[in-house]
Amino acid sequence: MIKKLLTAAILAIGLIQQAHAADYTLRLNHTLPAAHLRQKDAELFREMVGKATNGRVDVQIFPAGQLFKSDQEAIKAVRSGSIEGAMVTTGDLAQFVPAFNLYETPFLITSYAQLNAVLDSPISAEILAKLDPLGIKGLVHTNAGSAIIATHSRAVTKPDDMKGIRLRAAAGKIQIRALELLGASAIQLPVADIAPALERGTVEGLLSTPSAFADMQIGSIAKYGTWTSQQFFPPVIIVNAAWWKQLPDDLRVAITGMLKEYEQKTRALNLQEEDKAISSLKAQGVAVGKLDPAGLASFQKTLAPMLADAREQIGADLFDRAQKVIQSAQ
Repeated sequence: MIKKLLTAAILAIGLIQQAHAADYTLRLNHTLPAAHLRQKDAELFREMVGKATNGRVDVQIFPAGQLFKSDQEAIKAVRSGSIEGAMVTTGDLAQFVPAFNLYETPFLITSYAQLNAVLDSPISAEILAKLDPLGIKGLVHTNAGSAIIATHSRAVTKPDDMKGIRLRAAAGKIQIRALELLGASAIQLPVADIAPALERGTVEGLLSTPSAFADMQIGSIAKYGTWTSQQFFPPVIIVNAAWWKQLPDDLRVAITGMLKEYEQKTRALNLQEEDKAISSLKAQGVAVGKLDPAGLASFQKTLAPMLADAREQIGADLFDRAQKVIQSAQ
């Protein structure tokens, strides 16, 4: 299957090069549906790159895993140069660079204000730079939403409600361990396989974001949504380092110069889309709620051991500096 996708991608290059007058092409893969927030972020990126480079860099977007079904596959493809770019999760990047677990650790970052404070600090650039030795250039983060647990059989109000539930998890090891500590069975599935798995009963829910949950149109199957906010998701746009380095200096400067504005715009877009997503979920018949103070405290207590583990994985110095930034944003 991968070989077929690579062949299709190679053929697509030729067609794109013939059809566009741009000097450089950046094929950008992501795994979520074309109606999802990530597609909107990708389209904004294409628009702003095109404007900043006067059309000399053409961003070609491939949603829903058209080229690579999972973020893990996409990261490897970017690394090898099989594709120029991808929008991927920090959980998947953490498989290659453990420092990205800073964004994965439950209840370390508990608000958008805290997340954005970290992203605006030198810590963010420091972590992105750790991709350089892998042949990957980390360009910029976006905001993709906060954690919501979708379930079929019952609402989740406390960790005991999670016991025995089979939940879809992304590739991040920390996310998997968090679900297991809460008593659930974590099952890894690509995004495209979630709805069929829910219909078959292979999984009974998932840890997601409101936007992703709503765009899957699975409200008739996953009838409950508990907004735990145990994690805030900042996906990353990555590109192949060799592709980036071969761009003329003026184009690299132009793209780098628009990234901060782009990042700010995606934050505003995320907040708009999250509000729409909650309304959409309710319209689909999903009972959406938040943890009450007792439930939140119970979740935090259950997952507290992960903070010490994260400090070791991320590195004590980096973790401690991040905590100071987080605390200053409270």
